[in-house]
Amino acid sequence: MAIESLSRYISQSGLEQESLHWETMVLKEIEKRHHPEVKSFFISQLYYFGSDASITKLSPYLTDPELQDPAIRALRDINPEKAADLFLSWKHHNPVRRF
Repeated sequence: MAIESLSRYISQSGLEQESLHWETMVLKEIEKRHHPEVKSFFISQLYYFGSDASITKLSPYLTDPELQDPAIRALRDINPEKAADLFLSWKHHNPVRRF
């Protein structure tokens, strides 16, 4: 709960520098962790403050059956327009797979 509280707090305007630092830390944790539920939790933190850096790092999870849903939600919340372009591009290159 403390991590999510910090994520919510940092998402406030005026804390952009702290948000960028926290985002870097969360992205590192996602890469470090192996358990899908832990990765999913950290991905969900990006809903609050993710930036284009998160979009780049989360894109590979679109092909992971266990992390696809949280990645889609995070990408959608971070930047809906970029997410839509990314989803269309991904869908074009992976026509058999469904979201």
